[in-house]
Amino acid sequence: MKTRIRFTTVLFTMALIVTLGALLITTVVSSGPSTRDPLDAESADRGTSALQHTLQPNGTAAWHAASCSQTDIQAAIDAASDGDIVLVPAGQCVWSTLVAHTPAVSISGKGITLQGAGIDQTVITDTSGTSWGESMLHVMGMEGHPFRITGFSFIEIIDSEESTTGISIQGDCKNFRIDHNSFVSEGANYTSVFVNGSTYGVIDHNDFYNGRVLVFDAIYGNESWQRPLSLGSA
Repeated sequence: MKTRIRFTTVLFTMALIVTLGALLITTVVSSGPSTRDPLDAESADRGTSALQHTLQPNGTAAWHAASCSQTDIQAAIDAASDGDIVLVPAGQCVWSTLVAHTPAVSISGKGITLQGAGIDQTVITDTSGTSWGESMLHVMGMEGHPFRITGFSFIEIIDSEESTTGISIQGDCKNFRIDHNSFVSEGANYTSVFVNGSTYGVIDHNDFYNGRVLVFDAIYGNESWQRPLSLGSA
């Protein structure tokens, strides 16, 4: 029988995460002069020069994905730099495995925020594969580069005996946040969020339906349960 669980807060370690707000000034990336040009030649070749971004007073930017498609979101992620926000509009999109043993969308070593329009507004249907590495969204975190994923509804529709994964987190980032999302699965072996490695963060204010959060300590394994807590303070 399927169960519905609401996790108010899941703590892997205490981390103070502050959502950055700023006065936004809309601009469009072009070939003309700019006070901040985060595009390099490689990203321009991928067509990201057409992306809109919004400059903030602290020098970071909010990148506006053209849609919720995995191609548009990946382009915005590739264009973003540390501290930037990738804003995904409302809509319903399907993400799937395009290359074997790779995720549908990936964030690698960047401290960015991936932000949808809200639960039931930005709806992503996960049809990624069941083989190793074929998660819906993979984040390879890096220490000193905090990342955040918020404002999405994720729906997994593959009813497979093989385990499938929504968000997969690896690396050594010490202050990530996954919050205000909805995870719904029609399958029996769905891992909504999989955390693997020497990485810590907060998973809070999410809805989980027929899914689970799986935390694996690749360094200490089963002995990790015997390790003393090293909680911070707020």
